[in-house]
Amino acid sequence: YHIEYEDTDESINEVIIYHETQEEADERELIQAKQEKQQENIDKCNEKRYSQEFMIFIQEQECLFDSTEQTERDLMKAFMVTMDGVTTYDNWVTNNYITLNLTQKDVLIIYERMNRAITPLYAVQKQYAERIAEATTVEEVRAIVINYEINTNIVDNN
Repeated sequence: YHIEYEDTDESINEVIIYHETQEEADERELIQAKQEKQQENIDKCNEKRYSQEFMIFIQEQECLFDSTEQTERDLMKAFMVTMDGVTTYDNWVTNNYITLNLTQKDVLIIYERMNRAITPLYAVQKQYAERIAEATTVEEVRAIVINYEINTNIVDNN
């Protein structure tokens, strides 16, 4: 710390000037690089998480679904409707334009398959997070290439 005093007509103001060492500057830069890389990791994981597509053989048809937030909300709504004693959630249109009247069992199958499509992403996200945390230099952090191109587009025959 270096303290300077500034004399004015009314009072003396203390001005503190902090001179950062190179080691402190490097540490601050590393922390910032890690925070930015962690945010990139989260953003890319979420982007992939909400853009998954998967096929399910359901009601004797090959149906395409996605993992968007809207689909997740719609599945929850369909589940609640079928929980309330309604036999089917009618007129669900799949991503490949097949209209279904979903039973509670169908909803659970779709939801379970959606979870299988997105769960591997969280394991990858954790691995990237650990690599980022373990990096000891800004160069190491910047060298980490975050890629979520995981193939989860599998046909299920339920």
